[in-house]
Amino acid sequence: MCLLRTNSFGWKWALVVGAAIFAVSCRSKIAEPGAGQTPTAASTPSAATPRKQTESSLRSVWGSSPENVWAVGDEGAIAFFDGKAWSDKPSGTKGNLASVYGTAANDIWAVGDSGTTLHFDGSSWSATPGEETVRLLSVWASGPKDAWACGVSDESGVLRHYDGKKWEDVGIGASSSLWKVWGSGPTDIWMVGSDRSGGGFVLRGNGKHFDRAPFPGKALRAVWGTASDSVWVAGYDGEIHHFNGKTWQLETTLPNAQLLNLWGSAPNDIWASGLAGAIFHSDGKTWTKVPSSTDKVLWSTWGSSSANVWAVGPEGTLLRFNGQKWRAE
Repeated sequence: MCLLRTNSFGWKWALVVGAAIFAVSCRSKIAEPGAGQTPTAASTPSAATPRKQTESSLRSVWGSSPENVWAVGDEGAIAFFDGKAWSDKPSGTKGNLASVYGTAANDIWAVGDSGTTLHFDGSSWSATPGEETVRLLSVWASGPKDAWACGVSDESGVLRHYDGKKWEDVGIGASSSLWKVWGSGPTDIWMVGSDRSGGGFVLRGNGKHFDRAPFPGKALRAVWGTASDSVWVAGYDGEIHHFNGKTWQLETTLPNAQLLNLWGSAPNDIWASGLAGAIFHSDGKTWTKVPSSTDKVLWSTWGSSSANVWAVGPEGTLLRFNGQKWRAE
């Protein structure tokens, strides 16, 4: 990997339930937070991580094809993979970016601190400024005129919608955070986080109206699915639940796993990642821990197939799965 941006600035990150916002250096040792807190991006350098020219913390990865992959992170860092090599791209912002998602190579969104929203039209990124108090944590879209972003503001959940012209706030129930958004289509959108008591908060909508969906577990950090009747959610306590269209079922509790992300290519090919380089795989029957070659936080995973999956983390960490094992790029 060869990125041009250098960055030693730590990201101020929100605590999910009632704690104060604090700052950490990207070079400091990671402090293992409690279940009600948001983990920081810092971690102890791993001997398995190769030399890099960047220290930017990468928070999210998404692509439209194996030759069109994007990763975003701290201080507006945006990296692009063309199928051969990674390179930095100008973002037009210094704000920390938390999530990237698109519907095509010329329709990509990135969101982050201060309510920042960026859009890529195939040639350049353009920024839309937001409020200082809003921290957007996730974005998902079904098309050029339908995008959703969620996050937190003053310890309250935030949900916003883009209709092709502008972003607008959408009212939701009492939540302290909304961490991730995913949809099976424009009329089936899911968001997860925590409510004010620390329980799991699941919001489901048809694109116009949203209701809180009953959920029996603890605070949630990730959501992903294959259809409206097949949705997985994961929590910081290592629990993974599955929704079968009618009820939630506890699929597994992974020991010592603080999970932050879910992604899969099919119901029998799902990845979960989180703190300390933890990464797990499901073949549709059993969840298994897979060596990741790093001890850094793995914030996000995405792949073009079961044999081509990316994971990103602090200090420019980029891992790639080739169908057999993970290795640092």
